Amino acid sequence: MSTFINHPIRYDSGVIPALLVMPRFLHAFQLEGDVTGKFLVLPISLAFSVVASFASGFIADALGRKKFLYVASAIHMTGTIVKMAGSGKITLYVGRGFTGSALGMFSLLVPLYQSEIAKPINRGRLITFYQIFVTMGFCIAFWVSYVTYFRDDDSTWRIPLSVQFIPSGLMLLGVYFIPESPRWLIYKDRNEEALAILYQLRSSANVNGQDILMEFYSIVQDVRFDKVIYSSTKFFTLWKKGNENNRKRTLLGMGVHVFTQLSGINAILYYLPGILESAGFGRVSSALLANGVAGILNFLPTVCVLLFIDRWDRRRILIVGGIGMAMCMLLVGIICAIFNHKLEKPILVFGNVSVTHVIDSTAGTYATVVFLYLFIVCFACSWGPISWIYPAEIYPQMIRANALGLTTSCSYLFTLIISFVAPIMFRYLAWGTYIFFAGMCCIMSLVVYFYFPETRVNTNRYTHTHTHIIRIKHALIDRLDHWKKSN
Repeated sequence: MSTFINHPIRYDSGVIPALLVMPRFLHAFQLEGDVTGKFLVLPISLAFSVVASFASGFIADALGRKKFLYVASAIHMTGTIVKMAGSGKITLYVGRGFTGSALGMFSLLVPLYQSEIAKPINRGRLITFYQIFVTMGFCIAFWVSYVTYFRDDDSTWRIPLSVQFIPSGLMLLGVYFIPESPRWLIYKDRNEEALAILYQLRSSANVNGQDILMEFYSIVQDVRFDKVIYSSTKFFTLWKKGNENNRKRTLLGMGVHVFTQLSGINAILYYLPGILESAGFGRVSSALLANGVAGILNFLPTVCVLLFIDRWDRRRILIVGGIGMAMCMLLVGIICAIFNHKLEKPILVFGNVSVTHVIDSTAGTYATVVFLYLFIVCFACSWGPISWIYPAEIYPQMIRANALGLTTSCSYLFTLIISFVAPIMFRYLAWGTYIFFAGMCCIMSLVVYFYFPETRVNTNRYTHTHTHIIRIKHALIDRLDHWKKSN
């Protein structure tokens, strides 16, 4: 249920770019001819996500995971109602502010909650469901927008917006059935409730009562250890080095999110219809159709990640994925450079993206689309899910919520920066934009190879060990070895 929450949130992000080319939507919200007004629709939501995700770490520790999920669900529903009931750009901005805040909250809460209820050996698969529903939301948004684009009344934009009510209502009701995080309960000294929930969570698994008790006492020991180590203000503890080397943990968590944005994935997804128009898809409907195909290619490979996410090392997935993404971006850049046609004056494509270069070859158009699709597939199989799994695995209980709040807000901050910078790059750098992203993907792979430690638990060796065994030199402590040496 916690993963289903991401569907309505990411649906909102995916549907807005398509709505911005629907004349009736622009008329209803007074955006006709207002390039700046249309441009601000996306950044306003991201700005609220930055603030909300940062603050959510503190609130989640105070309220608990389940209560905060109720709050975030109510905020998202409010934003949806405001957008549906509004009739001007101000109400659209306000509604986007509410849904953007909910997006920031859920982006922290869902991976945090999943990491706290999962066993180390299947944590990767569970958190991957987060990314699966993210991509599902985008995919459904793309196709709903394509289908309704051809309608000639206000339903062309009301239907895509109103679809959010269905999952949003189920989301509010479904949170009731989600148990509180047992780790948070132990952190609050509510051990009996935590033990009962552990029995509830593990009741259908192939475990006996002794295994559950071992896991329970292991969590209790971890939390007590953390309370001794992290007695000072938890946020400032993130920047301390010391024995736990939290500064490096924080930089690693922030780094994986920053690199994810610098790969160019959101620049491609947010502006893909405009990119496709400049690549030779002359009609908006054709660009929307190609956008829908991209949504499918983003969703299906993410589902396939479940087959290997807990079998292969996180580092290997990130490095191989980064290399594949770099090759795709490099080839797109080369194709665009070869078939480049400079325009006398900039033109607007897909409503609000200004370009000065287009592709004047049918072969070049299809080759560009193919490698853009392959880029999306490479991302969906690697950095997409791992960017949420990796930060959730490297922090102790006492600072996990604050740390994930910081890393998630960093992700949205760089998404916001990319949303501002990408249109400028497409206009002035043209095909050089893809070469830049190819270079960033290469740098990502190199940094992971030299600096990122492995976090995947060896399922053959540690199947019955519930302590987090992390083999990271100078970054994360092997708690089991530390305990043995101290005794």
